[in-house]
Amino acid sequence: MRFIDPALIPACKPHDWDVKSVQWLARVAAAQDKSDEIKKLKNPWKKFKVNFANTFGDKCWYTEAARIGTTNDVDHFRPKNAVKDQFGRHVARTNAAGVVEYANYWWLAYEPLNYRYSCIFSNRANGDGGKQEFFPLEDETTRAWTPSCPYIREDVSFLDPCNSNDVQLIAFDVTVGMAEPRFSEQQDPKAFRRFQLSKKYYNLNEKTIVDARMEVLSELAKDLNLLELTWSFDPVIKASMQPALDAAKQGIVNKCSRKAKFSAAAVALVKTKQAEPWLADVLPLLDLSP
Repeated sequence: MRFIDPALIPACKPHDWDVKSVQWLARVAAAQDKSDEIKKLKNPWKKFKVNFANTFGDKCWYTEAARIGTTNDVDHFRPKNAVKDQFGRHVARTNAAGVVEYANYWWLAYEPLNYRYSCIFSNRANGDGGKQEFFPLEDETTRAWTPSCPYIREDVSFLDPCNSNDVQLIAFDVTVGMAEPRFSEQQDPKAFRRFQLSKKYYNLNEKTIVDARMEVLSELAKDLNLLELTWSFDPVIKASMQPALDAAKQGIVNKCSRKAKFSAAAVALVKTKQAEPWLADVLPLLDLSP
């Protein structure tokens, strides 16, 4: 997971979004059954897909899996129709009138800052995971129940790619391609718990995703190994190998690009080598930030 700067999301809006989204939201707000009204309006947020892919790379913001032979969804980070806790129970409360209310974030259905570009493994039901309508909080008292509630104060359990602190809570075992927690349960219980929930519901370690991540890491390891092995070669021999060395350097740059698939894992691997002298001239070309 690489940081997705939310300040760049508004630029991904279709040209007529601001006008139409106000109209759509007004219809939903006036409807008795808000979920049904949202369904009637179809899914206009799908128009963000091309712009998201062009701006941030055509990959899932959660897993970083590339969109190949499938489709990606525009996920509502805060679900638009219904909300479930981590155990699959619909989040509900009894209001002052004694009526049971069920949580949903209908007023964020057309809010671009609530959108996350997601592969189907992360967004839809797959095995034990898939985000779907799940949106647990660490502290349920912070839940936003109405448009007037400050939802940005919610104590969210899921790691958010649009939060620069959250993305740093994910580490990688680069030998096997598995996502793992940055902190142990003893070091930081909350960070550990949030990682575990995110790993499950985003399907971060689903087998095909791990295999694809490992393929990138293996290719990157070959590029790094070539630079290391040839570092002490005679200059004449190195000169004869220059095309291969240049290709290896470009491969490292490409794999660490923010738009590249599984680039967070690639960055993690490069960081284990960044003190090596044979990598010194490549490091300035890399974006190793979260």
